[in-house]
Amino acid sequence: MGVATPGNTSFFVGAEGLPPFSQALIGLSTSPASALSPPLPSILVDPASLLLPGLLGTGLFTSDATGSVTLPLPLPNLPALRGLILYTQAFSLAPQAFAASNLRRIVVW
Repeated sequence: MGVATPGNTSFFVGAEGLPPFSQALIGLSTSPASALSPPLPSILVDPASLLLPGLLGTGLFTSDATGSVTLPLPLPNLPALRGLILYTQAFSLAPQAFAASNLRRIVVW
């Protein structure tokens, strides 16, 4: 994943441990969910502030042979990004293995 700093063009987010060649969704948000709400209590990114799926694309990916997915997220060299906080969460959409990762907080510094 690397360090989230302005100008890091190799920065990425991803997930591991998915079934090989299965569908996955990566959610990227500017805030965490304010509360767990049924029927999907495992969604921890705030749906109202999603960047992905949304502004940055669909968020749908196919895992590779090792069960990994990566989303390149190059950070432009803009000092104004310092202090930006993002939240990411991955979901396995495989019918036999639907699962959600923990919420990850990313601080650009």
